[in-house]
Amino acid sequence: MSKAARFEFAVADSFANGACCANVVTITTVMGDGSAMTIDCATVYTVDEAGLITSLRAH
Repeated sequence: MSKAARFEFAVADSFANGACCANVVTITTVMGDGSAMTIDCATVYTVDEAGLITSLRAH
């Protein structure tokens, strides 16, 4: 198996609510040999008062 050459992260929709945000995303991993794997998922993250991510989940 080859190493990942790059990641592509596309946000289709975003839903913010206070310090939390949910995103509908497509993540594509392109491998060194040119093959690719694509995953559709929902990510949910929380930020603190400084805007730094304190929690990140993907489903």
